[in-house]
Amino acid sequence: MGSQWVGMGAGLMRIPIFAETIERLHAVLEPKELDLKKILTETGPDAFDDILKSFVGIAACQIALTNVMTAIGVVPDGIIGHSLGEQACAYADGCLTEEQTVLSAWARGAACKDATLIKGMMAAVGLGYKDVLPRLPPTIDVACHNSSTSCTLSGPAEDVELFVKQLSDIGVFAKTVDVASIAYHSRYIQTVAPFFQERVESFLPKPKRRSSKWVTTSVPLDKQDEDWARLCSAEYLTNNLLSPVLFEEALQHIPQQAVVIEIAPHGLLQAILKRALPEPVHIPLTRRGETNAARFLLDAIGKISCASTVCDLSVLYPDTEFPVPRATPSVANLAILDVENADNRDPYKIIAEKVRCPSF
Repeated sequence: MGSQWVGMGAGLMRIPIFAETIERLHAVLEPKELDLKKILTETGPDAFDDILKSFVGIAACQIALTNVMTAIGVVPDGIIGHSLGEQACAYADGCLTEEQTVLSAWARGAACKDATLIKGMMAAVGLGYKDVLPRLPPTIDVACHNSSTSCTLSGPAEDVELFVKQLSDIGVFAKTVDVASIAYHSRYIQTVAPFFQERVESFLPKPKRRSSKWVTTSVPLDKQDEDWARLCSAEYLTNNLLSPVLFEEALQHIPQQAVVIEIAPHGLLQAILKRALPEPVHIPLTRRGETNAARFLLDAIGKISCASTVCDLSVLYPDTEFPVPRATPSVANLAILDVENADNRDPYKIIAEKVRCPSF
């Protein structure tokens, strides 16, 4: 939550695999009276006025980006999710289908709207959870263990806002987070559980076992061997919604020389990841407000190719229809010869002159 931004999917719709995925997910959500394509492409002030839009929009981007990564040959050795991101883990791990994943995101939002909740607030704080606990007012919970120098708090709106001011006054970074007045991952959201779990059980009757690749961020170490914690079930996903996010603990499983790819509408966790794990290569696939999201994604794929997996880019483009006319000139040899002797001239213009066609 928080990685969403207006128009976040518009530029990525130029990638056929991404667009085809969104079309399928759009059809799944239509009976729920949600227009996914509009959610991902509209830029008006009401783009995310409903919590449902945020949840399904983020999940849809994660599913589609995962499909792109899979298609080009990027297979993860490990998978870690932050909060809602664990549902994307379930998809990447093969535990949920596309349809089940986006419906899980819908169920999350619908359940929050059905339950009676206090006016809540969350806040990002520049202290680790161990450092903030001694100062924490009794009405506020630590919602997310982000790293040794970062955590997220959750609780009643007035109490959180007051504590944020107190921390800011003594020079500690603290900022409230727009979460539609819902205190996620705290004691104040427990009433959401039955609404969410019942919905998930309706489309996930036979849960699958989580693989060893998926490092949980919602089950404490002393409970990870319990049967329910090993399954990607309605119970597991409900626990994910209600419990603190143990992201800092999960980061300990990432090797120092790893390539860490963040899959979200925006690389929201980059600052946290780079401080917590300075050795690995960190690659976000997207960036908030990017005017050419497709190019940013291709740049990211280039970095992945340099750092780790050699990616198959051919799957991102439409198939070339053959045969082409016999008289069609080849520009390959011209590019090689003239780029070397171009004297700083634009090589594309040189090629255009050689084949007597308009400049590219």
